Amino acid sequence: MSKRKRILLMLARGGLSQADVAAVLHVSKRDVSAASRMIREHGLTVDDVEAMTDADADGLFVVPGRGESGAGYT
Repeated sequence: MSKRKRILLMLARGGLSQADVAAVLHVSKRDVSAASRMIREHGLTVDDVEAMTDADADGLFVVPGRGESGAGYT
């Protein structure tokens, strides 16, 4: 399961703060904040996130006209 999907799932399930989710998954607070925004903007439920593929979840974070963050780095 992709890290972004795990973030979405933890937020959709509730019970943890964004800071807690970031600490548990060892991700940035910025990524957790972006995931929280995606849940609100798209009205996602736990069932919606569970039904997503990793590619679907990752695709929520891509801004049209911009590449994937860090895409040019190796």
